[in-house]
Amino acid sequence: MKVLTSGMKHTRYKFRVLCWVNLQEMHFHDLEECLENDCILCGKVLITTAKLQRMFKNRQLVTDSPMQLAGSSVTETAPPDEHLGYLEDKHLALIAKDMGRECKQLGVRLGLSWNRIQQIWNDNRRFDSIMDMLTEWRKQQNYETNQVEIMCRVLKEQGLTELANKIFGSQMSEVKESSVNAGEDTRGRLPTTHHEYDASLDDKDLLFICEGLPSDWRRLGVRLGLEWNKINGIADNNTLKDGVMETLVTWRDGQSTNQMPIMLNALREQGLVQLAERLCERRGYKDDHDAAANQPQVSTEHRLVGASLDDQDLLFICEDLGSDWRRLGVRLGLEWNKINVIADNNTLKDGIMETLVTWRDGQSMNQMPIMLNALKEQGLVQVAERLCKRRGYKDDLDAAANQPKLSTQHRLVGGW
Repeated sequence: MKVLTSGMKHTRYKFRVLCWVNLQEMHFHDLEECLENDCILCGKVLITTAKLQRMFKNRQLVTDSPMQLAGSSVTETAPPDEHLGYLEDKHLALIAKDMGRECKQLGVRLGLSWNRIQQIWNDNRRFDSIMDMLTEWRKQQNYETNQVEIMCRVLKEQGLTELANKIFGSQMSEVKESSVNAGEDTRGRLPTTHHEYDASLDDKDLLFICEGLPSDWRRLGVRLGLEWNKINGIADNNTLKDGVMETLVTWRDGQSTNQMPIMLNALREQGLVQLAERLCERRGYKDDHDAAANQPQVSTEHRLVGASLDDQDLLFICEDLGSDWRRLGVRLGLEWNKINVIADNNTLKDGIMETLVTWRDGQSMNQMPIMLNALKEQGLVQVAERLCKRRGYKDDLDAAANQPKLSTQHRLVGGW
């Protein structure tokens, strides 16, 4: 109002706004009356003025810093007005102050893209980063959006019910789905018809998958086509869930087509059948087979040429090894103590993958023949045969024809 009235010289003026309910007959309402009353008469019908109150009353002059706002007194940090539906800086500061490691996931739930959140984020400015993220989300909302209801619901979806109750008070303890404003983006909650013929995955789809993955999720990244070392680099630089999200987004951004079928196939191979089924339901597919009908064929050209093993080959071997896998590492030429260190710092399957990748990265030639020989010595003849078939060899002898002769010189010198 100050902006509208600044510079006006006349003492008698009236601001009127076009009626937002009865659009058949153009008429206006007194703006001041709308701002002073929750309801006004439009002919013989009462209409609510919440839209206008949100538009004109939600802009306040902020003189304090966000950190000062986070430490404000009880009277200054009263719960936001649900009726107005606007979140002030002091409310966002309280949320930022008490947020844990799940803050980036909250941003995705609010509708921000993961890549944009990563651009905003700075580990050395954690509180400011969260404030920047929440403020950016708020700027994207139009005046019809009830920010209070959306934020309260999203916090509860993130498992932060206690924080939601602390910020919004008991009157918002149960936010009903039916009360969510029509301006809210609901893609993250329910499957929609526009997904039916769309094979792409958005950030909320990836967050849905992320929350269903166990701690040994890294092999899923290999199934999707990412390199094990790259996955490890991402995991080492992030919290568990942030590492999963960064990995999934990295894959998605490099996969231009058939994202949905490829993901479903990878989830099934990982043994996460129920998660694949829930993803189908979320996206509007009738069932898993319906979604997998257009599953692209994985190229096998690299398996027919050369003796090198890629990460998916190693994952194929990894899945068939049992708890006594460490001796295979010794047969491949790794030291027992090094294998034990890897095993102690990983889950069973991740330890196997890390060991196989460590060997492969240090073995520049004849990886396939050496691996086949080690598998046979380990008594895993069937695994060796399936690996031959996977790589395009006719049989085990065909693959072993180029088996290098292992040097025995070190056995002839010394007493061990």
